[in-house]
Amino acid sequence: MALNLKEGEYLRQNLKSFNNSFFKQSITSYEPNCAIGKHYHDNSYISILLKGMYYEKSSFEGNLITSGNILFRPSFYTHENMFESYGGICFNIELKPEWQKQLDKTLTLPESFYSYKTGSFPSLYKLLFNFLNDYNGELAFEFI
Repeated sequence: MALNLKEGEYLRQNLKSFNNSFFKQSITSYEPNCAIGKHYHDNSYISILLKGMYYEKSSFEGNLITSGNILFRPSFYTHENMFESYGGICFNIELKPEWQKQLDKTLTLPESFYSYKTGSFPSLYKLLFNFLNDYNGELAFEFI
C-alpha cells in the first residue's frame, strides 16, 4: 500500500520553503543510500534534482534521475525512489488545487509523469535562483 503525502509533505529533511495561495516551493535533502517506499502526493508538482542521483520506479517504468533533470508528477502518481551513495537535494514546486484558476492565463500540464532534460525550462532555474536568494516569492509568477 502506498503512503499518501498531503499538501507540502515530503519524506525527508525540508531545508527551506515558501508557501502562498498558488504553490509551495521547497528544498528537500535525502541522505545517501536512502530508499523511499511507494507513495503519492495529493498535489501535482515539478521537481528539479539539484544534487545527487536516484532511481525512480513506478508501476509502469523506471527512470534514472540525474542532477538538473526536471520532473513533473501529477497528483496521485504512485512512485518510489532509491537515492545513490551521494544522497540528493531536490527543489520542488507543488501546485495547489486552485492555482490555475487564479492566473490570467491557461497552462496545459502533462496528464502523467514526465521527465525533462536538464535546461529544458530556463525559467525554472531563474525561479530557483530567486528562491535561494530570498527574493519575494511572488516574483515566481513572472516565470510562469
